Amino acid sequence: MRIEPKNIVPDLPGLRPFDFSFKPVPNLTTTNSPICPNSEIGINVDEYVTSPPSFCGAASPSNQSALAVKHLKEKERGKLMRSGAGDGHTQSVLSGEDIIQYVYDSGKVLIPLAVSPDGDIGPMYKWFLFGTPMSDPYTFPNTRTQANKMYTRAMSHPSPHNIIGLATANWKKSKRPSSSPFYGHSYTAPTPKEWYLQEIGRVISDAIALHIRDVKLGHITSPSSPLDEDFDPTIHGDSTTATFDFVDADAILQGAFSAGTTFMHSTASTQAQAPVPVPVPVPPTPAPANTRSNTAFWI
Repeated sequence: MRIEPKNIVPDLPGLRPFDFSFKPVPNLTTTNSPICPNSEIGINVDEYVTSPPSFCGAASPSNQSALAVKHLKEKERGKLMRSGAGDGHTQSVLSGEDIIQYVYDSGKVLIPLAVSPDGDIGPMYKWFLFGTPMSDPYTFPNTRTQANKMYTRAMSHPSPHNIIGLATANWKKSKRPSSSPFYGHSYTAPTPKEWYLQEIGRVISDAIALHIRDVKLGHITSPSSPLDEDFDPTIHGDSTTATFDFVDADAILQGAFSAGTTFMHSTASTQAQAPVPVPVPVPPTPAPANTRSNTAFWI
């Protein structure tokens, strides 16, 4: 298992499109599991999704449930229709479609994981874990062909699905008479499915507790490597090389900025006069051609 792996997209080495990933074993000689040809399975998490505003009303439980499912679907589709990104070290800027295409062409699978406030998960991840069919397949705009391709790959054979059901079936088949009748060594976890549900609940609870503790104690620190996607040079005393990331990559690709524009934080400037701050994500008015290459924008 890899946590937030880098170098998934060669032109953007610091980009981390997966929150965690694993490389499937190509040949399992002890089981009848089908061979998975994908080079890597990556999960992109939208954790603890905020409830839609209508949740706060007096809607019935059934209506609230329907709204939660709709919200989860929107988040999953949004992960596949991601925004663009850039890397200041390679001076590369890619659209969201280009990023998804890189992942797709390298034989990888991107599976979104959206989590609702009450702990429910989105349909795509339910298909991956439990093989639960989707009632309404996703559709994508014509401008998002790569998102549609990745969705089709993730939801089709031979990409893995129902891995918990497969693990349960293989465990029951290979269980010895002398072994424990319960997978989790307790009647509360008789099969891998119950064991997984208990473990994932414990892990999420521990993660939330650690985040709360670290924020309260001030243990959340900024990345120190310039190659890290979240590196902030102004925090580490570097106020002149703030080209580490193009936050407004989509604006660049749409022509609002030139490819050679230097993006700088509020403490950085290549001119004696401080730059005029420009709200993001609203693209600023392009500078005249003779000054564009020396213009510094705040982000």
